Amino acid sequence: MADSKFLDDLTQCPICFNQYQRPRCLPCLHTFCEKCVDEYIASIEHGKEKDSGFNCPVCRHFINAPSAELGESKWAQKFPMNYLVLTLIDQKSLQEGKLYCNPCKKKSKSEKSVAWCIQCKISLCTICADFHTSVPILENHEIVPFGENKDETRLVSSAHIMCGIHQDKPIEMYCLDHDIPCCSTCTMVTHRKCEHVDTLENVAEKSKTSSVRVELEEGFAKQLETVEENLRNDAKNVDILRESCQKAKSKVNQESEDAVKHMKYLTDNAISEVRHLQEKKEDTLTGALEMNKGRKATIENCQKLLRILIEQSSDIQFFLESKKLRRKLDELTKDLSELQSIQSSDVIFSYEVRKEISEMVRYDSLGQITYENADKPDPNQNVPFNGTSQSSGVPVECLRQQEEKFPAFTLDDSKQIEIEARRQNSSVTGCTFLEDGRLVIADYKIRKAREGIIKIYDKDFDSSQVIPLKGKPWAVATLNSSFIIVTIPHASEVLILDTVTFSTKETISSERMYFGLAVQNPLTDSSTLSEEDRDKCTMVASSKGDLFLIHLNGKTLKQFTISDSYIRYVACSQGEIFCGVDKKVICIDESDQILFEFFDTQLQKPTGMVVTKDNHIVVCDYDGGKVFVFDSDGFKRQVLLVKPDACFPALNKDQDKLCVITGGPSVVNKAQIYNVNY
Repeated sequence: MADSKFLDDLTQCPICFNQYQRPRCLPCLHTFCEKCVDEYIASIEHGKEKDSGFNCPVCRHFINAPSAELGESKWAQKFPMNYLVLTLIDQKSLQEGKLYCNPCKKKSKSEKSVAWCIQCKISLCTICADFHTSVPILENHEIVPFGENKDETRLVSSAHIMCGIHQDKPIEMYCLDHDIPCCSTCTMVTHRKCEHVDTLENVAEKSKTSSVRVELEEGFAKQLETVEENLRNDAKNVDILRESCQKAKSKVNQESEDAVKHMKYLTDNAISEVRHLQEKKEDTLTGALEMNKGRKATIENCQKLLRILIEQSSDIQFFLESKKLRRKLDELTKDLSELQSIQSSDVIFSYEVRKEISEMVRYDSLGQITYENADKPDPNQNVPFNGTSQSSGVPVECLRQQEEKFPAFTLDDSKQIEIEARRQNSSVTGCTFLEDGRLVIADYKIRKAREGIIKIYDKDFDSSQVIPLKGKPWAVATLNSSFIIVTIPHASEVLILDTVTFSTKETISSERMYFGLAVQNPLTDSSTLSEEDRDKCTMVASSKGDLFLIHLNGKTLKQFTISDSYIRYVACSQGEIFCGVDKKVICIDESDQILFEFFDTQLQKPTGMVVTKDNHIVVCDYDGGKVFVFDSDGFKRQVLLVKPDACFPALNKDQDKLCVITGGPSVVNKAQIYNVNY
């Protein structure tokens, strides 16, 4: 016999949580009160699905309307009555002593049952049981008192085995041809031609010995095990989903925060760059303004002296003093022409925001959501095909190149050298490493009219010596272990100095002012300057907007016209020549063929540059305050360092030391030494 709690679960409606009233069974085998089903259907919003049925409130299985001709208010009545539930309710009432007399209930009386009529299948109180046997038509009915039959619950269950079509008729027969139970009326009308119809009692007796019960028990047990495993997996997947979504949200938030922080950094950096350029330009212009005020005062004083000489002096005095005035005029004229050739007149600044940043406002999302199975990745998802990646649309070969490290070296700070303080008017214009590791720096000394210096630091950069020059040096390059070469643009000269005393071994005069200089084919390792060595040694020099391929003897081999703007610095390697013009880095070969031009909004004013052993180009951007590195094709570019006022780089012979000069006119000049790690 089932316990009370089990019967409670099976006799309670899952909608109203009360004992079933007129229980109706849906095709999914879930049962509800007729009224509850009716109210549930009425509460559903109208839609396409409701016109043809509704979803079960428990399992969400779609239930087709019992009849397309009936309105939804009649649907509940058309679902079959669940007589099993009614039987369970009676059994529960019997166990609790609350089974009441059926005839009395019809008269709205509540009398407890004491017996059961086998033929009528109803419970009877004491009075009705006595009366039942006194009626002639009922006198042969068998009345079984409760308490005398151990299987009294089975007696009660027989009361609710009723026909689903003729609901007032009990089920007595079973059609084996159609595999359905039927009442006597169904047997005579619907199944009269069926060959295999037997009594329900005989068929039920035979089923006891069959394997139906075992098959059902094992089948449902297996299904339950499978569903429980699915439930565990579903719960696990829900946890995985929540965790992955939380990670995705955290990543979105973090990436967004990082982007905002980086945008703020870029904004602050851009404003700082503009402010720095403004201060530097104002400083230069203010210095030029003061210098020109001084020149104006000198010129006005000379004019006064000249007027006095003309009006009041003797011829001898005029002759003597006019010589002085002539020398001063020549000096002022040359000084003014030199300053005009090296100072920019540009005073209007603008800032072009990178295209990628300005287009951010057009993006409609931060990224893309992708899905994958928690246990087994989908073999058709995110797999490259036809040479491209589904996720990015980038050719696989390009993805492979992007994964290669660029550049193939890193830098570590080694030492910083303060070359000369601002008040001493230093202006470093070039640097080179000697083959023994010493560092040579060319100092233009912009405010001294006819002199400059080179400064030589030992290989540990601890001590230095100063070599004065008769002329203002610009570029300096190493010829071999014995000689260096220095350009003196405003004297139209190139000096060859030895690397021991740094005395001038030879002066090469030119009809042009050479600024930038790079050695294409260096001298052999010799301490002499033979004619054969001179013919083999070639250099690239810049003058105004042209480049010249020249011999060490001064002979011009080829001229390349590049730009209308001045080219101050050049570099060369393996037959390729590099220079910075305006906001571009240009690479040409010796046949004057342009190999690449690179420019973008980050590159402001490329100045000095040097070529590494793997043919990468290190470029200083003076106005942008950065040091870039380019690959030999100009396709890849990366910011190597952020260095305000970065002017010129130099690499030693072994290329394990990189020097970057920072500074310029009217600012402190420094040399930063880096260890290069490949």
